[in-house]
Amino acid sequence: MIILAIVTLTCWVLAAICNATMDTLSFKYKKSIFRKWNPDFWNPSKSWRNKYKNGMEEDGAKFFGSTTFLVFITDGWHLFQFLCTSFIILGMICLVNAMEFYPWWVNLSIFVAMKISWGIAFELFFAKIFRTKKE
Repeated sequence: MIILAIVTLTCWVLAAICNATMDTLSFKYKKSIFRKWNPDFWNPSKSWRNKYKNGMEEDGAKFFGSTTFLVFITDGWHLFQFLCTSFIILGMICLVNAMEFYPWWVNLSIFVAMKISWGIAFELFFAKIFRTKKE
């Protein structure tokens, strides 16, 4: 029980670190340690183009999933977003397992279902509901 509590807390702290990384990239990139690294991956003013053919949104996805479920491999911000949500979900799974233990395959199924439902909800609102006009 104590180990699961420690793992839950560790996941929560790692999620916060990932969130801090995302905010640093978004709002403080030029004053961060990341400015010394490959700007094509770390600088969000450039790296968002990695999702698209020729770096142009109108040319479509660079590869299957590059604008949706595989976006986390295209740039630093999306990588840390993926890690942040993953750590939150893993922490929740550990917390639930502290109360009632589940086999690994149930935990894996919960993780996958939560990641998929997050992705579907995000894509629905980001790409459809919150957009006011076609681009």
